Amino acid sequence: MQKCINGVSVLKILERNSKEELLFYTEYIPHIRDVALFYSITYKRYGFDQDVYFSIGLRTLHRCLYAFLNYEDEMISFYNYWRICFKNAVIDFLNDQEEIKLYFQGKLISIDSPYVDASGAYHDVIGVEDDKQDYSGLFEKVEKIIRTDFGDKPEQVQIGLCFFIEGMNVDEINKLTGIPSSRIYYITRRIRNHLKSKIGDIY
Repeated sequence: MQKCINGVSVLKILERNSKEELLFYTEYIPHIRDVALFYSITYKRYGFDQDVYFSIGLRTLHRCLYAFLNYEDEMISFYNYWRICFKNAVIDFLNDQEEIKLYFQGKLISIDSPYVDASGAYHDVIGVEDDKQDYSGLFEKVEKIIRTDFGDKPEQVQIGLCFFIEGMNVDEINKLTGIPSSRIYYITRRIRNHLKSKIGDIY
C-alpha cells in the first residue's frame, strides 16, 4: 500500500523540485516554527533560540519522510509521527550539548555512548523522562482514553481524536467542525493535561 500524507504520495513529495515537495514544505514550515518556538521557551535555560530548534525540526522532517515509508502503524498520522521524532531529536541534541559541557568541565571521562550504562539501561542528562520509550500502541491507548474518559462529551471526543490521532491543527478542526478556535484550544489543552496524567508527557 502506497504511503500518503493528506492524500499525496510520499514518493511524490520526495521528488526534488516537484510541486508536491513545494506544497508539503510550504505547509509544514509554519508548524516547524511554532514547535521550535515552544522548545525555545520550554528549554530556555539551555540558551538556544528558536532558529536552532527550527533547523532540528527541518532536518527531522526530511528524515521522517523517508522513515514514514516503512512505518507500519497505520493509526499514526505523519504530523504526530514527525512531532514524536522532533521531540526525540531535541532531547538528543540537548543531551549531547550537556554531555560536551560536562566533559570539558572534567566531570565526564568520556562522551562515548552517553545514553546507555553498563547494564544497558537508558539515562538522560537533562532529566526528561520516558522520551525514549517504545511508542508502539501509543495511539491505540490515546484513542481509548479519549473515547472512555470523555465519552459523555461528544464535542471533546471529536476534537480530541482530530487533534491527537488525526494530527489536525486548530484551524483545520475549526473548518471541519465550526467550533470556535478558542474553545478548541481550551479542549485540547484539557485533554493534553489528562493524557499527561495517564501516560506521561508525550504531546
